[in-house]
Amino acid sequence: MSTGKEFVKQEILKYEHIPFNVYEKSFGSYKRFIGNAAEKNKLTDKQIKGKKFSYLLEGNKQVGKFTGLKPPSTGRIASQICNDKFRLENFLRKMQSPVLVSQNIFEKSQAYKLINKDCSHTYVLKPVGLAGGDGIELNIDPTNFSDAWDNSIKIQREKDIKEPSCIVQPYVNGFDIRISIIEGRFISALLRLPPNIIGDGKQSIKSLIDQKNNNRAMTPYFKNKLISIDLKLERRLAEDGFDLNSIPDKGEVLILNDISNLTLGGESIDVTDEISDDIKQAAIEATAAIPELYSAGVDMMSEDFRNGKGQILEINTNANYTMHHVPLKGEPKYPFDILVQSIFIKYKTRNGISLTEEETEILKEITQFDILKSKKMTSIFELTDI
Repeated sequence: MSTGKEFVKQEILKYEHIPFNVYEKSFGSYKRFIGNAAEKNKLTDKQIKGKKFSYLLEGNKQVGKFTGLKPPSTGRIASQICNDKFRLENFLRKMQSPVLVSQNIFEKSQAYKLINKDCSHTYVLKPVGLAGGDGIELNIDPTNFSDAWDNSIKIQREKDIKEPSCIVQPYVNGFDIRISIIEGRFISALLRLPPNIIGDGKQSIKSLIDQKNNNRAMTPYFKNKLISIDLKLERRLAEDGFDLNSIPDKGEVLILNDISNLTLGGESIDVTDEISDDIKQAAIEATAAIPELYSAGVDMMSEDFRNGKGQILEINTNANYTMHHVPLKGEPKYPFDILVQSIFIKYKTRNGISLTEEETEILKEITQFDILKSKKMTSIFELTDI
C-alpha cells in the first residue's frame, strides 16, 4: 500500500544532486575500522582467530575488550533489555523516554481484533527478535492484515524463531534516523531514506533501478545492499499504476519500499550537523536509562528531524558504526575512532595516567553522562520492574 508521503519525497529530491560518495575498493569489515582506530591511538588490536572477541592492548597491557561489536562498557543487562524490542519499549516508557504504545501478540485473531478496533490509522507488524528489516510489515489495516501477518510469521519460522509473534504498533509517518552515542556522547546522525528512484522522463523504472544499483555496487559497503527487482516490487508498482517498463515523469519520485533499511536498498545521508537538540537529548537520556549501557545505536522516527522531536524505535547494543564511516551521501563520521579513544581515556583515568588536553575535555563529557546515568539509576526500581 502506498503512503503518498510527500514530505519524504521532498527530502529525497533535496539530496538528488549530492553525488554518491566513493570509497576505496579494499574496504573491509568493522574489524578493520577498529584496527585503524587502535593504530591512531597507538594501541594494538589483537584479533583472536576463531573467536568473536578481540583485545585493545597498550604494549602487553589490556586496555579493553570487544565481544564482536560490543564494547567493554556494555553489560549483560543492557543486552537483555535491548535485544527484546517489546521489553525495551515497555522499559523506556516507564523510564519516561518517548516511545510508541504497542503490544506483543502471538495469536493472529487477537492481532486482527486490535487492528480492526481502531481504523483511524494504519499499523506496523514487527518481529520481536529479528533485525535488518526481516518480517516487518508496514501500513497494515484490516484489508491487508491477513497476508501481512502470515508473511511475517513465515519469515520468523524460516529464521528459527521458536515462538513467532509480532509487536503491533501504530504506523508513524516520518524519517528513519540512526543516532550514535559513544560512551554517553552524541557523535553522529544518519538519515535513512527508503529505496527510491527519480524519473527523468526518458528511462524506464527498471533502467533507473539498474542505474542506481550500479552506483551502489561501486561502493563496497553497499554492493550487497541493492534494490531487489522481485514480485513484491512489481506488486508495489502496480498499486501505483506502474510496471517495470513505465517511464516516470521528470522529477517524479517513486518510493519502492516504505522500509528504509539499508540492506533493502535504503539510502544513508549524514545529517549530524542538522539533527535537532531534542532528538540528541532523547537518545542520550534513553541510553542513560538502560543499566550497563554507555554506547549504542539509537533508531528513532521523526516527522521533523531538524527542528522537532522523535520517538525511539530500537536501541542497538551491538551497533555497527560502519554505516557512519561510509554514508552513501554526506560527510563521513568516525564513531569507531571515538569509541576506541574513549575506551583508552577511561583506561588511563582508572590507572592514574595523565591525559592530554583533548582527552580531558572528552572525559568531562563522559563524566557528565555518568552523573546523568546515576540519577536515572536512583529511580529505576521505582519506575520499572527490572
